[in-house]
Amino acid sequence: MSALSYRARSTARQIRQLIRFWQLDRKKGGPIDSGLLRKGFLSFRRQLYAFDRYDRRWFLSDWAIENHFPRINSPYVKAQLNDKLYFHFLLRELGLGHKLAPLIGLVSEGVFTSYSPFKSVDDALLEHPRIIVKPVEGQGGRGVYSIEKVSDLHPRGICILEAAIHQHAYAQQIFPGSVNTMRIMTLRAAGGDPFIIGAAHRFGVKKSAPVDNISSGGISAAIDVTTGRLTAAMPQPEIKAPKRHFHHPETGAPIDGVIIPSWSEIKAFVLELARSVPGLKLAGWDVSLTATGPRLIEANGSMPNPDLFQYEYPLLMNRQAREFFADHGVIPKKLAHDLAQLEALGRAKAEERQDV
Repeated sequence: MSALSYRARSTARQIRQLIRFWQLDRKKGGPIDSGLLRKGFLSFRRQLYAFDRYDRRWFLSDWAIENHFPRINSPYVKAQLNDKLYFHFLLRELGLGHKLAPLIGLVSEGVFTSYSPFKSVDDALLEHPRIIVKPVEGQGGRGVYSIEKVSDLHPRGICILEAAIHQHAYAQQIFPGSVNTMRIMTLRAAGGDPFIIGAAHRFGVKKSAPVDNISSGGISAAIDVTTGRLTAAMPQPEIKAPKRHFHHPETGAPIDGVIIPSWSEIKAFVLELARSVPGLKLAGWDVSLTATGPRLIEANGSMPNPDLFQYEYPLLMNRQAREFFADHGVIPKKLAHDLAQLEALGRAKAEERQDV
């Protein structure tokens, strides 16, 4: 390929990226914020991120997320996580199959294939009165539904069947109509150990049930990664500033200040998963706590939605995250260097105040 041809293709790719980014901004609606757009942020982030408290450079931009996150993991690794049936078998081989919701089988165009002791869906329903049906591919809760009788099963498509898990009492009390999951994001540099850079807890509402996804109408609270303490929850951002929910808007149960039980065990579980999948660099793990420990609901290796927790704390304040993103071309190395200097300056000023 000639240098001229390469430049032409590169320019065409950049134009496509700009068009997609503009379309994404307009899909969200609201007034256009040209200043934020030029810096790589969608216009509605003005209402969501604490730009008044933190320098904008500490926030990972939407441009970086949309255009660089999907390229961090290889297509092979992403395919392993995206294919729910394959992922079940992978974790079984790794000795972690018991940490998933129990797999019952696969339904393809109405034909049931068992991957459990049950010979039919009817047999499975005798032991598991509620079964979760998920498209074998896809994420974000799209196409997920529950059945309590065989006639509820849609005849089209390819779906896996899982036994519904029973979530821990704290999550059941906040909203009983969905499995309320934690999205925990991990990174792993080559040759290094995985680490957690952010976490959020989603809760369903009547509109979103039986899923808790914020895109389906659910709400999300950031989690303090050190303590497991929840903040107030927020819905999907709209044109105006989203309302913070200190209590669940339908059940009235407290959210802000709730400490997630067994938080240290949950973090250890997620880090074990991140170490176990070969070649995995970035992932968002959807985890539900049960009375017998954490269970993995789903994994995302393409777009783990860091905006779920950036409204509480900018991701680039984490040194390990900055270095990882710089090494993988998500942010410029100069930005990582500048932020490291800002961090050092902040520490020096804090030490001076202590000495006074």
